[in-house]
Amino acid sequence: MSPAAQTGLVTARLRAARHLIVIDNAESIAASPAAIPHALPDLERDRLVRLLAGLRGGRTLLLVGSREDEAWLAGSTFAGSVYDLPGLDPQAAADLMERILDRHGGTQWLSETTEQVQREALTDLVRLLDGYPLPMTVVVPQLADTPPTQVLAELRAGHENADPTMAARRAIEYSHGKLDPVLQKSILLLAPFTASIPVPVLDAYVEALRIDPAGVDLDPVDLPAAVAELRRVGLAAEHPTMVGFVQIVPILPYFLRNRLRDNPALEQTCGNGHYLLYTALAATYEKLLTGNDPRQRATGQAVVKAEYANLTAAVDHARRTRQPVLALIRALSHYLDQTQQHGTRRSLLEVAIACHPIAETPDEQWELLDLHNMAGHTAMAQHRLGDAAQHYTTELAMKQALGNRRSEAVTYHQLGRVAQEQRRFGQAEQHYRQALDIDLEFGNRHGAARTYHNLGVVAQEQRRFEQAEQRYRQALDILLEFGDRHGAARTYHQLGVVAQEQRRFEQAEQHYRQASTSCWSSVTGTARPAPITSLAGSRRSSGVSSRLSSITGKPRHPAGVR
Repeated sequence: MSPAAQTGLVTARLRAARHLIVIDNAESIAASPAAIPHALPDLERDRLVRLLAGLRGGRTLLLVGSREDEAWLAGSTFAGSVYDLPGLDPQAAADLMERILDRHGGTQWLSETTEQVQREALTDLVRLLDGYPLPMTVVVPQLADTPPTQVLAELRAGHENADPTMAARRAIEYSHGKLDPVLQKSILLLAPFTASIPVPVLDAYVEALRIDPAGVDLDPVDLPAAVAELRRVGLAAEHPTMVGFVQIVPILPYFLRNRLRDNPALEQTCGNGHYLLYTALAATYEKLLTGNDPRQRATGQAVVKAEYANLTAAVDHARRTRQPVLALIRALSHYLDQTQQHGTRRSLLEVAIACHPIAETPDEQWELLDLHNMAGHTAMAQHRLGDAAQHYTTELAMKQALGNRRSEAVTYHQLGRVAQEQRRFGQAEQHYRQALDIDLEFGNRHGAARTYHNLGVVAQEQRRFEQAEQRYRQALDILLEFGDRHGAARTYHQLGVVAQEQRRFEQAEQHYRQASTSCWSSVTGTARPAPITSLAGSRRSSGVSSRLSSITGKPRHPAGVR
C-alpha cells in the first residue's frame, strides 16, 4: 500500500478501537529550547500532525507530555485540554522516598531514634524536593552514606555531590543553554530563591542587588521575562496558595547555584540582595503574624509557609556573613510558635544564639538578648522551665549592662511566669512587682495591666480571693481604658472564676457573660481583608523597602490555608 493508504488504514483502525497513544518529551519534536537534540524534520512533523488530527472524534486516546505549550500540535488535537503536572502528592512522594531508600540504603534516617536535627533536615529535604521524581531519584540515594543535614546543605549550595550522576544538571542545561544571553543572565540572578519566587517584589530584589553589586554589571536584566520563561518551559508554575507567586521545580536552584560558583562576585551580589529583600519582607510578615485580626494572622501564616525556604536561606546567608538576623528569626519564630512546631523553633533559636559567641556592638547585644527572649518563650511552651529561667536571666543581665531599665519590665514579667509555673509563688510575686514598678515608673499602663492580671492569678492560686479580685479589677480598668477587649475578656473570665470559687454564682455568671461578649467583639470588631500592603525593613534595607509597598501576595483562600 502507498504511504497515504497506510496512514488511512491505521487512522481508521485507531478511530474504531480503543487505544492509548503516549508521546512524551514532545518538546523535542520541534527543537524547542527545552528539548533534547532529537528534533523531527519539518516533513515528518507535518505527517505526525495529520495522523493525530485524524484521530479526533474516534475512540483512541492521545496523551502528550511536554514542557512546552506545543502550539504547532494543539490546534488540531488537544486544543485547551491541558493539565499542569505538579510533583507527586505527599503519600506518593513518601512511598517513592521509602522505595529509593530501601534500594540504595538510608532507611536509618526514618527511625524514631534518629537525632532530631537529622529528622528535621530530612523533613526540609522532602519539602524542598516537593514530590518531583527526577530530583528525588537523583538526590535521595545520597542518604545511603551521607546524613540529611549534609545533603541538604550541598543541595542548597549547589555542590556537585548532590547530583553525582549529573542527571538533573543535564536535564536543565538543555533548556538554559539555548536561551537568549539576557534571559540566561536574568534567570541566573534568581539562583538564591528556593521553592517559591514572590514575583510582585522582583523590582525590589533588583534594587537590593544594586546595593552591593561587587563589580558585577547588572544590565540588562529582565526578571519578569526570566520567570515567564521558567513557566513556559515547565520549571516554574503558578503557586498553589499565594496569588502572584510562582513555585519553582526544586532542582532548578541547585542548577543555578552550581553555575554561580564559577562567578564568586555574582554569587556574593545575589546572596546579599536576597538577604536584604527577605530582611525587609520579614518585618511585614511579622506584623501580619502578630496582628489582632485572625484573618491577618492567617495571611501571615500562609505567606511564611510559602516563603519558609527563602527565609531560612536568608538566615544562613546572615550567619555566614555576620549580618543582622533578628528580623528573619522573629518572623520564623512567630510562625513556628503559631503552628506548634516548637522543636523546630528551638533548634532555629539555639543555632542563632550559638552564632553569637561574642556580641561586641550594642546592636549585636540587643539582637542576642532578643534571641534569648524568644528561646525563653519556646522553652516555656515546651515546659522546659529551667531552660526558660536561664534564657530570661541572661536576657535581663544583658539589658542591665546596656542600661535600658524600661525594657527590663518585660523580662521580670517572664521570670514571674516561670516561677508561677514552678509554683514558687513568693518568687513569682517578687518578679511581677519588679516589672510593675518599672512599668509605672515609665508610664507603661498597658504593660502594667498585664502584670496586675498575673498578680491576681498568683493571689488566686493561694486562695487569697479578695486580693486576687482587687488585682484583676486594676487590670480590667486599664484594659478597658485602652480598648483592649481581648485582654479584658481574659480578666473578666478570671473574675468569674474567683466569684465561682466563693460560690457567688450570680456574679460569676455575669463576669463570664462579659468575658464572652468582649472576646466576640475582639474577633469581629476589626475583621477585614489583610493583604500585604507595606514592608518596612531594617536600616540597612531602607533603600529596598520603598519599592516593596506594592506587593500583592495574599492567600488564594480567605483563611490563608488551602
